[in-house]
Amino acid sequence: MRIMIVGASQGLGRAFAEGLGEGFRDPGLAVTCLQLGHLNTEDDLAVPLERAALRGDGELIPMHDVVHLVRTLLTLSPSSYVKEVVMPAISDTHF
Repeated sequence: MRIMIVGASQGLGRAFAEGLGEGFRDPGLAVTCLQLGHLNTEDDLAVPLERAALRGDGELIPMHDVVHLVRTLLTLSPSSYVKEVVMPAISDTHF
C-alpha cells in the first residue's frame, strides 16, 4: 500500500510522513512526502501539456506533471519507495 502526503509546510509534512512511514514499515506501507511548488490549477488535464506549461512564465507547475509523478510512484515495486519529492517550478525563485 502507498500513501502520498502533500506538505503544506515543508517541515510539518516531512515530519508527519517520516513518522507514519516508520510506524507502518513492517506491514509494507510506503509513504511519500510531496513538496510541490505553485501549481497551475487554471488549466485542467484536457488542456495540452505544452500549453499548460506556458501559463505563469515557468513559475507554475502544470497538473499534468503532478499526475505523471504520482502515477510513476504508484507503479514502483513493493521493494522500494520514494521517501520525499521536492518539485518546484523551474523559474520559482522562492522554493
